[in-house]
Amino acid sequence: MKERIEAVSRMFWATVIAALVVIPIGIPIGDNRATMAALEELEGFRSGFPREKLEENLLAHAAQQGLVQPARAAAKAGGKGVPALTVSSGAKPIQPRAALELATLASVEALNQPGAALEIASPDAASIGTALGWRLARRGGSGYELVALELTRAAAKPEEVAREQQAAKARLALIDANAALKQATAKHESATELWEARRKWKATWKAIGRANKKRLETREVMVKADADRDARRDAYDKLAKAAGAFDGHAPDGGDFGVVEARLTQKPEGKTLTLKLPVELKRRTVAVPHLENAGFPVAKDQGLWDAIKDGTAEQGIALLGERFSWHYAHVSVGSFKLGGMTLLQLAPLLPLLFLGQISRRTRGVGSTYNPFDRPNADDLPRVGLGNGVLNLLALVGLPLAGAVLCGWSLIQIGHLPVLPVLCVLAIVGIGGFAQSALGELMDLRDAIERSHSNPPPAPST
Repeated sequence: MKERIEAVSRMFWATVIAALVVIPIGIPIGDNRATMAALEELEGFRSGFPREKLEENLLAHAAQQGLVQPARAAAKAGGKGVPALTVSSGAKPIQPRAALELATLASVEALNQPGAALEIASPDAASIGTALGWRLARRGGSGYELVALELTRAAAKPEEVAREQQAAKARLALIDANAALKQATAKHESATELWEARRKWKATWKAIGRANKKRLETREVMVKADADRDARRDAYDKLAKAAGAFDGHAPDGGDFGVVEARLTQKPEGKTLTLKLPVELKRRTVAVPHLENAGFPVAKDQGLWDAIKDGTAEQGIALLGERFSWHYAHVSVGSFKLGGMTLLQLAPLLPLLFLGQISRRTRGVGSTYNPFDRPNADDLPRVGLGNGVLNLLALVGLPLAGAVLCGWSLIQIGHLPVLPVLCVLAIVGIGGFAQSALGELMDLRDAIERSHSNPPPAPST
């Protein structure tokens, strides 16, 4: 009998120790609940975030507001000495330069609010026309057809764009200089003819002198016009050769770009490609704002600043590092083994010992022999000697451990399946164990009382 009571006592204290081990395991640590809420928000965002499609749609919407029609550029190319220029019916509008990379959560959030906008850079039609016009005039020919204009990724320098204007002005200045030389030459020739005619017809010396003076004056004007024409031609040739060697530079995201023009020369049908440095006009255009990309949970929990400069994947990894050991795990297929596994299984430990108490108390009373009574002082005490304290030890402590484990599981987003089942089992099995333990305590008390009042010795 003594051995059986000792076995029950061991199970009692094993239950208490197991419960005291489970309780600190289940105590919530840190701010797992807030972190899990932000993590679930990020994972939900990632699963429904078609980045490439969104970038494509937003850029297309922005580009529609900055198209440059080839006809506008061609109209700016006309002028004195420029061959006729027509536009092909298949020539498409020039797409503006627009950059959008939803690489960080902050860049996504910036487009979440109504009034979302993007910056675009469209080539200036006047810049295209200026660069195209003087080049075609220099090439000559009866006419050209503009097949396509495309803004490339290449960059230009401000001085190269300015040189286009200088070359265009130098060409017009050379035209004016040629006209001035032609006019001066005509006047000189007229004055020379008059001087020679008066000499031939033996006019008075005064008339001949006046004609000669006029001839010399017009000759001086002609010489100056000729020198001016040569200087302007040299300046134009220098600018044209430098501009003609332009081939673009590596992209730099600046305000000057390169438009590639493809043309067909008439009537020969010869094709040519020209690279034109142009100025880019920047402006902000409205785009549809993104839905459900404001990350309110992360902001409310004070985690936004920590994750906003990374991708959703980087944010998820960073939040994962903020959890306590309860969330630490390794993934085995679709299962996570780690802290959450221990939280699920830990409440079973005191339950195993609790079940043994009822089993081991059963039958202890049947071993009692009133004629071979054990010494009451030899019988060990079981539990804490008080029914309420035993109830707290057998039910309260395991129950607290199971509840804490369940609460910690909820905070990391896991259903506390086993802790809930353990709570129900602890209440039921603990009640039986408490009842059995009470019967055992009553038996021990009865034995102790029988020792204090022994029956009279049998008469002889």
